[in-house]
Amino acid sequence: MNECKLLFGTTNKGKLAEVRKVLAPSGIAIEGLESLGSAAPHVVEGLPSYEGNAALKSRAYAAWSGRPCIADDTGIEIDELRGLPGVYSARFGLRRAAEILGCGRPSPARFVCCIAYSEPNGRTVCVHGELKGVIEVPSMAVVSQIEGTPLPYSPVFTPAGEPKSLSDMHASGSFLSHRGRAVLSLMKVLGWA
Repeated sequence: MNECKLLFGTTNKGKLAEVRKVLAPSGIAIEGLESLGSAAPHVVEGLPSYEGNAALKSRAYAAWSGRPCIADDTGIEIDELRGLPGVYSARFGLRRAAEILGCGRPSPARFVCCIAYSEPNGRTVCVHGELKGVIEVPSMAVVSQIEGTPLPYSPVFTPAGEPKSLSDMHASGSFLSHRGRAVLSLMKVLGWA
């Protein structure tokens, strides 16, 4: 598949940049919702699963735009919190996680990402990506600095076997995260890889 434009149902610039980078070698161009020039509908992620929320968004934006669309739902599952915050990661917030865990205490965790691809006719395909590691919040001062950023858990999450945080790994440009793994899996499922 060459020179294809695919809509990504997100307003998160960090996610958009990451998916663009992963798909750049394939010739698939990713456009965000803002590229269509009109106000996209607000889709409420109220379902209890990554798959449900990702599919809800991709279907809504594909129907609205008349174009194939991908959307994701991503969360961090912290062992010490029995898998929370999971699908509620954005609403739960890094500050609340740090308050419960305590600063400076590492806890095994994993990032989970579901990417859904939908066509305007309703056909939908969902795939997953996962990244295991450790979350450790050094201080509440750090929480205050990063809690409003597009990917607030990434600076305090270290992938298994890596010496740097996930955000530092992204900056290096060569690391494949949970979202990147899900995107590549989707390409294979759709026969685009």
